[in-house]
Amino acid sequence: MTYLSHPRIVPDTVEERTYQVSMARGCLKKDSLIILPTGLGKTVVALIVISEVLEKGKKVLLLAPTKPLVDQHSMTFESWLKDTEISVLNGNMNPEKRSSIIAESEMIVATPQAVANDLECGRYDLRDFGLVIYDEAHRGVGNYAYVSIAKYNSNGISMGMTASPGSE
Repeated sequence: MTYLSHPRIVPDTVEERTYQVSMARGCLKKDSLIILPTGLGKTVVALIVISEVLEKGKKVLLLAPTKPLVDQHSMTFESWLKDTEISVLNGNMNPEKRSSIIAESEMIVATPQAVANDLECGRYDLRDFGLVIYDEAHRGVGNYAYVSIAKYNSNGISMGMTASPGSE
């Protein structure tokens, strides 16, 4: 069995699969939407992309629609990434705390509404972020917070992940 090898990834933790590495390479070149059924490795594709972006000295913002998903992503990436300051951000924190987390962390895992509100109020911007990931990206239509956040991400790569792309 071959494992992913990268300075940011804990050795011998994640099996290397050619299709995931290939998808990640594509995501590093341009904004992308990863559509894979549950269990086929969207999170591993994200790990590869995240590792490359972090290694270049840029921050990563991973958005998930619910607190349980935020917590799950945080725990997963804490077990896979080494030498990386990962923080959780949500709307239950006061705005000053959220701004502090953005300033001090390399990777932020957050619910989208808190980030959208902060961006609209000018509490911080996304200039230092090389990557914004939208988990459950099929939700990103209409008035959903993903839509407003995407307007602020002009410098970095945008990557959506979903198992169910929907019709909108």
